[in-house]
Amino acid sequence: MFDTGGDAAALVNAPAREAPPWEHVEAEISRLNALDHQIATVWHPAARGEVIPTALGNVRVAVGDTAEYQLSTGEKIAL
Repeated sequence: MFDTGGDAAALVNAPAREAPPWEHVEAEISRLNALDHQIATVWHPAARGEVIPTALGNVRVAVGDTAEYQLSTGEKIAL
């Protein structure tokens, strides 16, 4: 049997974070999207629309269980 330690069990049993309001997420994504931090997709439980227009182009919008976004590098970041 694998020893996962107490930390893994705590993560699995931890309550889910409440997602910030969609309007705040839209504004934050527009602010954060930059040449050195290119956002490809944003997920949110209450997402609306298909894209968020930004100065560097559109960011894809999708409904998801959590509020997070993915950079063009593949890295996902929780909101």
